[in-house]
Amino acid sequence: MVHIHLRMIGYLSVFIVSFATVKTSFGQHDAMSHSAFIKSFIKHYESTPEGRYTHEYHPFLLERTAQSFKTLEQRLRDQSFDLSGRMIIFGYEEQAIPSYYTNFCMPKINDEASFKKDAGWSMKLHNMFGIMTGFLFKDVNEINRQYFEGMALLEHVNPESILVFDDRAAIFQEDAFGEFFSIMCRVKKAVAAAYKKGDIKTLFQLVCEYWHILYRDEFKIGTRQVAGTQDILFSIEYLNYLTESTLPCLKFFTGPDITYPIEISSKQKKDATRNAQTFVQQFLPHLQPVDEQNTVYIFCSFVDGVGKSTMLGNIQNSMKHGLQYEQFEHVNNSSSQLCELFQYKDKVFIADMPAQISHFTYKPDGIVFVDAATELSQERLAQMSDYARTILPQLESDYYVRLAEAQTAVARGDFFDHADNQGDDIAWFYKNIVLLAKQATNTWIPFLYQGQWCLCHREHPWELRVLQDLGLVRSEGLKNIDAEQMHFIHGVRFPLWYNDFVNDLLERLAAQGIKKVIFVDFLSMYPRSSRENVRINFLLQQMALLERSFVVDHSLYRSFVSGGELLHNFQDKELGDAFRSFFALETKVRLALSCCIEDGRLNRSLAGISLASLTPVLRDVMGHISDQDNALINEMVDQKCALQIEQLQKHFGLSKSFVNVQQSNLDDVYLFGQKIEHIFREVLQCDSLNKLWDDVGELLLDRPYQQGIQTDLYVSTTKEKTVRVLYALNVQTKDVALLTPALRLIRARWYLSLCNFLFAQKHDRGTYYLKDEQFWVVPLMLKKDNNGMLYLVEPVDPFTAWNKDAKISTVIDAIYKRFNVDAKHGYFAEFEKRPYLHAWDVGGTNVALYAYSGGCDARGQGEAREQDQNSLVNLWLTKYRAENGGLVYPTSSLYKDVTSGSIGEVFFEQMKALAVASGKLPVHGITAALLGHKTVYVGDADYKSAIKFFIRLVTTMDMMVKDPDADIVIRSGNQDDYAAALLLFEKCTLPLYFGMYYPDGLFKDVYRIKPYGDA
Repeated sequence: MVHIHLRMIGYLSVFIVSFATVKTSFGQHDAMSHSAFIKSFIKHYESTPEGRYTHEYHPFLLERTAQSFKTLEQRLRDQSFDLSGRMIIFGYEEQAIPSYYTNFCMPKINDEASFKKDAGWSMKLHNMFGIMTGFLFKDVNEINRQYFEGMALLEHVNPESILVFDDRAAIFQEDAFGEFFSIMCRVKKAVAAAYKKGDIKTLFQLVCEYWHILYRDEFKIGTRQVAGTQDILFSIEYLNYLTESTLPCLKFFTGPDITYPIEISSKQKKDATRNAQTFVQQFLPHLQPVDEQNTVYIFCSFVDGVGKSTMLGNIQNSMKHGLQYEQFEHVNNSSSQLCELFQYKDKVFIADMPAQISHFTYKPDGIVFVDAATELSQERLAQMSDYARTILPQLESDYYVRLAEAQTAVARGDFFDHADNQGDDIAWFYKNIVLLAKQATNTWIPFLYQGQWCLCHREHPWELRVLQDLGLVRSEGLKNIDAEQMHFIHGVRFPLWYNDFVNDLLERLAAQGIKKVIFVDFLSMYPRSSRENVRINFLLQQMALLERSFVVDHSLYRSFVSGGELLHNFQDKELGDAFRSFFALETKVRLALSCCIEDGRLNRSLAGISLASLTPVLRDVMGHISDQDNALINEMVDQKCALQIEQLQKHFGLSKSFVNVQQSNLDDVYLFGQKIEHIFREVLQCDSLNKLWDDVGELLLDRPYQQGIQTDLYVSTTKEKTVRVLYALNVQTKDVALLTPALRLIRARWYLSLCNFLFAQKHDRGTYYLKDEQFWVVPLMLKKDNNGMLYLVEPVDPFTAWNKDAKISTVIDAIYKRFNVDAKHGYFAEFEKRPYLHAWDVGGTNVALYAYSGGCDARGQGEAREQDQNSLVNLWLTKYRAENGGLVYPTSSLYKDVTSGSIGEVFFEQMKALAVASGKLPVHGITAALLGHKTVYVGDADYKSAIKFFIRLVTTMDMMVKDPDADIVIRSGNQDDYAAALLLFEKCTLPLYFGMYYPDGLFKDVYRIKPYGDA
C-alpha cells in the first residue's frame, strides 16, 4: 500500500499578510462583485433553525463551484486522460426521521448537537431532504430482482432498516413527511418507471425537479420543520451537472449513513455503523483498473460533509483489518487544501479531492473539547470522573479567578496577548467565554488531568470533555456547538488558486502513469453540521472580535428550540433589532472574507493565518465597504427579516409551539395569580374560602430549588406559616416538559376553585357573597424569589388529618373526574369537617369543559361523554384538525364557524328549547350537570352577575395560562379571540357542563369586555 504525500514545495512558505498590498478602494468590477455577493447571501439566507449550517451555500458560490468542476473535467481531457465514466454515492441520514418503534437494544448514530436551555432542548439539525430522497429509491432492490438480476445499476443498501419506508407504515409516513407525502409517492412511482427503462437521465431530472419543488414551495415535514434547506441548491446543481455529463453512469449506490466512519468507542457501539460496514464491502469489488491500465477513482463532491474522506478511511481500514471492525483506526478529519492520492492496489488509485466549494471559502483549524466517551475507555472515564468530583470545589474557585483575569485583559484590549501568552493552552477558553459573553451561561469547568486538559459539567461532574485536535476528533467533535470550546490555534486557511490546485493534481496523476479516470460523485445528503459548524464557530468568534457588542444569543445563531421560538424572538423589539443588526454584521464579515479569497490580498499557502493577523485585515476591508453597499445591506436585511417573519407567521403563527409555549409568560401568570388571591380574600365574601386563601406571606428559602415537581418540600414563610411547594419553574423557561404539568395543575385548581362563583350573588361595591363553599379545593398560590424562580404552593396550616375510615362522597370523586383529576392518586385532609384533596394528579386540561366542549374523542380523553364527542364545538374541531394538522384553532375562528350555517342555529335553538322546557335552574342543577345529567335549565337571574364574572375569570385564565397541548386557544392580547371565548363559554360550556342557559344572553357589547385585570 502506497500513501503519496501531497505537498508542493512552492506552497510551504509561511502565510504572510502584506498590509502594503491591501487596497483602499475597489474598482468597478469589485463593486459589482460585492453587490452580487450581498444580494446572493441575504436573499438566500435561512434564519430558521434548520438553516443554521447552510449559510455558506448560496448562488454566488454555487456558480463558482459548478464552473470549477467543468474546468477540472476539461483540463483532464486536455491532458489526454481518458474519462471512462462515473459512479454515484447517494447517502442519507437514517436518524433524520426517528423510528416510530422503540428499540433500546439497537445502537444508533447520534452525533448531532443539542443542548438544554430554558426554552427546552435545542433542535437537532438533521437533513430531511436526504431521507425524503432515499424514499424514492426504497423499492429499487425489488426492481433489480425482477428486471436486472446480476447487472443492477442502482443498489440501495439496507433500505429495510428504515422502518418508515415499510409499506405497512402508511400512517407513519403521512405523519413523518407531512404535506409533501403525496408528491413523494407520485415521484417515487415515476422514478421506478424511469429506472425500469434504464433511463437514468430522466431519473436524474425527476429527482432535480423533486428537490426544486421541495425548496421553492418551502414544504414542511410532519414536525413543521423546513425540509429543503438552501444547501439543496448545490445538490440540484450537482445532479443537473451529472444529467448533462456525457460520461456513462457505471454504478449508483444509495443507503442510510453508508459513508459514515466505522469507529467503535465507549459511546458508539459496533452495530451503529452497520450500514457503512455493509457498503464498504459492497463497494470495494467495483474498484478495478479499466482495460488493465492505471486507473484513478476521483472522489469528488460539491460540498463538505458528504463522507468522501471517511469513505477513504473505511477503505484503508478494510484493507488493513478486513472485517475486524473493532480494530478500525480513527479516520482523520483534517481539512485539506490539496488532493490526497492513495494507491488501493495494483493499477488502482483513489484521489480524495477537497469539496469543490472549499476552493472558494475558508477553512478554520484548531482544537476542540469533545465528549470524553468518544475518545477514552470506560476505565479511564471512571478515573477521570472520580478525580473531577473530588476537586470540583477547588476547580470552581480557580475558574472564577481565571475568568476575572480574562475579563480584565479583554477589557484592556490585549485580547490576543492574554490568550496566546499565558504559558498554558487553556487561557483561550476563558478568553472565548468573555468574548462571546458566555459568563452567565457557561456550565463547564476546566481541569488538567495527567497532562490533558478536560472540562467537567459543574452540575453533572460525570459529564466530561477532553481537548483534541480538530483533525483527530470523531464526527461528533466537529459538531460541538459551544463556540467557546473551539480554539483556532492553527489559524484559517484560504484556498490555493484553483489553477495551481489542478496543476498539482495533474502532475501527480501523470507521475503515477495514470491513464484512466473514473469520477466517484458523492451527493450524500447528510447534515452540514460537521465542517460548517467549525466555520460557524470561527465566524462567531470573528464577529465578536470585530464588534464587541456582538452577543451570540442576540443573533440568528441562537440555538432555537423551534421556528415558533424564532418567531416569538423576532416579535420582541429588542431581540428583533439585534437580529437585524448582527445579520448585517455577518453579511459584512462574510463579504470581507470573500474579498480576501477573490482579490489576492492574502498570500496563498498551506499554512494558516492567525486570527490576530486576520482580524485587522477584515476590519480594514469592512471599513472600505462603500456607503452604497452598506445601504444595500441594511435595506436587504430589513426586507429579508420582514419576509422571514411573514413566512414564520404563516408556518408557526398558529402552531402550538408558538401560541401555547413561546407566547406564554410566567411573569404574567404570577401577576394573575395575585389577582386570584385577591379575589378569594376580598372580592368573594365567603368565610371558609377567605380563611383558606389567607395571605401566607413570602417564602423563606435557603436557596433556589431545582425546576420540576417537588416531593415533600415544606417551607416556612414570613408570616410564620407553612406551605408545601408543589412545583418550581424558572420564569424564563419554555421547556414543554417542565411547563405542561405545572400549567395543568394551575388551570385545574383555579378553574374548580372559581366554580364557587356559580353559587354566588352580587353583594355591594363590586363584591360577591357566597354563603357556603360548594367546591372544596385546596388553594394554589404562586410565589417568586429573587432568582427568577416561580413556586406553586399550597397552605398547610388550615388542614388537619382526614379520618381514613370516613368515606369520600362519590359525588366529590365524580366532580374531580369531570375536571380530569384522579382523586385516587392523592390524599385528603380536613378543613371545617370537609375533605380536601391534596397531591392532585391532573390529566390534560385541553379537552371537554376546559375547551368549550372540544377535543373529546372515543378514547375518553377528559372523561368525554357522548354529548362531548357530538358537541357542535367538537365536530368543528375534528374538521379543523383534519384540514390543518396540529395548528391551534383560535376561538374567534371557532365561534365564526359554529355560528355559521344551519347546524349552529339548530344547536342553539335546541339549547334554548331545552332550557325553557325545564324551567328555572334548581339548587342541585349545576352539580347534576357536572355529574353528566343532560338536562339544561334557564339560568337564575339572581346569580347572573356572578356567573358573568366567573366566565370572565375563567376565560382570562384560559388566555394567560394555556395548556401546551391546547387545540382551542385565546391568543394573547387578541380581543376578538377573547370576546369569542366569552360567547363560546356562555353558549356551549355553560349549558353542556353546568346545566344552565340564559335565553336573553349574558353579555351585551361583548367586544368591549376586557380580560380581567386589563387596563
